[in-house]
Amino acid sequence: MGNNLLAIVTMTVAARDETAAGAVVDEVTAHLRHTRQMLAADPRRPGRWTAVLHATDPGWSDDGSDDSLTAAVRAVLRRLRAAGAETVEVSAARPTASAALHNPSAAVEWLLAEVWDNSDNSPEPESEELEGIGHLDPADLAELAAMLDTHLWVQADLRLADPQTSGQYVADLTRRLGDKAVLTGQQRLDGGLLRVLFHLGVTSTDPARAVHTAIGRLSGPAPAGWVVDHGGTSAVWTGEMARPGITRIEVRATHAPG
Repeated sequence: MGNNLLAIVTMTVAARDETAAGAVVDEVTAHLRHTRQMLAADPRRPGRWTAVLHATDPGWSDDGSDDSLTAAVRAVLRRLRAAGAETVEVSAARPTASAALHNPSAAVEWLLAEVWDNSDNSPEPESEELEGIGHLDPADLAELAAMLDTHLWVQADLRLADPQTSGQYVADLTRRLGDKAVLTGQQRLDGGLLRVLFHLGVTSTDPARAVHTAIGRLSGPAPAGWVVDHGGTSAVWTGEMARPGITRIEVRATHAPG
């Protein structure tokens, strides 16, 4: 049953050069059956390196529940000898589960462990309509909105230079979005694109303000190139489509019962 599970581990290590960074990664992953997919210098942080590796283990059981994915994530963290492996919060919603740790071991500053069910790695399509709601006038909608919390989502399309670079871009986005960001899905698109979806948590903040805050995390104090729509509850940034990297980011705030 465990043959359909794939672990993707992304970590940031501190090292003087590539050789030293590789030695750190080898030491940390010594007890995990894996293949290293990438080791690259962080262009914005000298002395920091991003490593991405894939791991499988026939001993991981998968009974189709989120709990089995959670157990697999903790098994990966234990193999990495990560501090907090048993207590860190694991976010699980098929087809994936993930957990992030800051400073889990010496020389490792940040670590993201994901486990994916490869038998179904496409997110469920969103419902086009809700049945049984009936008609609500603007006053009804305003009253309802005041009773609901705000969920914040970020969707990004990545153009990959090669199949192994997705972890680096996902790790960079996760760092910029903050500790509450949880990768909830990914989907391969035509043209060599990978679409990833993050949930940034729930807040009582006004949706438009929540979107504005998320744009600041992604673009800094002077964001440019964003197109804000729908009364400020969604925004889209589009980059250079011909170059590797992030080609499109959409931030949206939605209401859900609190």
